[in-house]
Amino acid sequence: MKPLPCQRCSKCCKSNNTVKCDCEKTGVCNCGPDCQCPHCKKTPCPIGPKPRTAHDPPIGYDPKGLTTAAFKLPPFIKPFVIRPMEQGEVLGPDAGKDKCYKNPEMFSYHRFSYYDLKLAINAVRNKCHE
Repeated sequence: MKPLPCQRCSKCCKSNNTVKCDCEKTGVCNCGPDCQCPHCKKTPCPIGPKPRTAHDPPIGYDPKGLTTAAFKLPPFIKPFVIRPMEQGEVLGPDAGKDKCYKNPEMFSYHRFSYYDLKLAINAVRNKCHE
């Protein structure tokens, strides 16, 4: 099956059974989603999955409680929103409920914590509206 030339832009041309656009030179393809240029097809999606980091929770992470005494979670928030911590780990510089920085939880979140917290808050909010 022969690739079709792009109908949206005059920069594409059909030669040697391939469609060429100037995206290699300019870095931008103006042809649209129907462009048959192999260079455009190799460009990965910038929104795709990212590799796991050291601060991500391990796969299957489901603790029964917190391993820190620096703060307590409200009953409607599950402990998996907090990253795994070492016993006695210091959370941030001078952070604690009785110290200068009053939000030690901020130093214990992983990259999915805000999503999980939003889900927990929405569940409580939906119960209140019923």
